[in-house]
Amino acid sequence: PGLPNAATPEPVVVKINEWMDSNSSTLPNPLDGAFDDWFELHNPGVDPADLSGFVVKDSPAGAGYPLPLGTIIAPGGFVLVWADEKSGPGLHANFKLSASGEMILLINPAGQTVDSVTFGRQTADVSEGRLTDGGAEVGFLPHPTPGRSNTSMPSAPIAFISVLHAAGQISLVWTSEADGNYQIQATSDIGQAGPWEVVGAVTATGATATFTEPANVAARFYRVARP
Repeated sequence: PGLPNAATPEPVVVKINEWMDSNSSTLPNPLDGAFDDWFELHNPGVDPADLSGFVVKDSPAGAGYPLPLGTIIAPGGFVLVWADEKSGPGLHANFKLSASGEMILLINPAGQTVDSVTFGRQTADVSEGRLTDGGAEVGFLPHPTPGRSNTSMPSAPIAFISVLHAAGQISLVWTSEADGNYQIQATSDIGQAGPWEVVGAVTATGATATFTEPANVAARFYRVARP
């Protein structure tokens, strides 16, 4: 609207902003609780970035992982892609990353490389990325920031304040940061590696957050994570 019909849309500018390919305890995969590889895409622009039909790869060869229709990053926003060779809700690439080093590429529907990074050997639970969001300089970050600015402060540790079972309900209360997003996961067998089921999500409004659900199982174990 308001432009010639033959006007060329502005190219999408999205950066591969952060990655971790030796995730042993930092961030559990919401699909099953496993600690899988991940990387983050960042939109440094002032308009939403529609990545429908874009492809992420770990090598110039091969088909890579097509990002689903409707994959949109808000202006200044971030999106997390799990490099886990799994399928389910969220973005799950059909490749894993090598802790000895490799590359990540973002390719647009025309086959052009929008962004790429090449990295060397990684250290467990230390992420690497752009030292300023979308910037040119890359290095190891002082703390991982999946889904957040690389210059943000580390999240405060999560501590349960109370777990109450009353009136047919389970209520969890934990320490939180205002406007922080939290994911509640549960399992019926703590002795197994998984699966951990995602049973809820909460955006905190203050120093504590609460989640409540019906107590309809004989045994249930919970954990809270920052997605």
